Amino acid sequence: MEYIGAFEELFVVEGYREIRKMAAERLASGRSEPALYLWLGLGHMAEDEDDHDAAAEAAFRRGLELAPDDIDLIAAYAELCLRADGFDYPGRVRRAPELVARLKELAAGSPQDEHVQAVLAWHGRGYLEDFRLAVVDARRRRAQLSQQSAALDSAGAEGFRGASGDEVTAAPRQGAATVVEEHEAAVAAATVQELSGRADAPLRWLARNRSGAWVLAAGLSFLTNMLLRTFGVVEGFTLWGFLWFAPLLLLDRRLASARERARQSVVDRIVQSVDRGPAGEPGTSDS
Repeated sequence: MEYIGAFEELFVVEGYREIRKMAAERLASGRSEPALYLWLGLGHMAEDEDDHDAAAEAAFRRGLELAPDDIDLIAAYAELCLRADGFDYPGRVRRAPELVARLKELAAGSPQDEHVQAVLAWHGRGYLEDFRLAVVDARRRRAQLSQQSAALDSAGAEGFRGASGDEVTAAPRQGAATVVEEHEAAVAAATVQELSGRADAPLRWLARNRSGAWVLAAGLSFLTNMLLRTFGVVEGFTLWGFLWFAPLLLLDRRLASARERARQSVVDRIVQSVDRGPAGEPGTSDS
């Protein structure tokens, strides 16, 4: 089924809304397949909200009615139940051990079984594990920002000189081996485009020297607050010195905007490739 690969790619770039839309359209057209219910459920479950979790549960249960021994559906439903709050959703919590046991019976040692066992371990994590996960997430965000700074370094000062904002263009690298590479290339291109104007030169400098800029802003903030108190302009705690952080916060918003545009461009490309169908012709996506 050609759409499975598209669902997998969309999931990597957080195209959850598009996954739900594509799966729902195919189910509405009469294609009642367990895999469609699986991806519809995953598209809801990834949002991690109560309404979406309820829709995910309905999709998983419908899929299991069609294929009671589908280990992908069982694993996904087990994860949903393991994540559930026991106070608000006691029914899901009670179903979790049954689903885990059923998966173990059908496919012990399979990737699906190993994944559910990992979810079990995560569910029972303690404070230190929460701290470790927070550190990992912080490192991931820093890596994203480092990637965008590297894109600006690669573009070079000459590439921006005299640019008005529309004059500098960049396109994602063609022929990327994976959707991850395509996304990284799209983020780099969107970042260069976002900060290509003449007025963006200070922000480009901040992006290239991010760590030093934060240290400088902290020092200037402390010095400003100290001087304001010393000369009697303010008394006690003041927020005026923290204005030095405003350019860095603006930079973060601009970089986040570039990342979102890049992500959406990859999502749109995947959806369009499905709409064109395997032969590249319109109207063949449901063949």
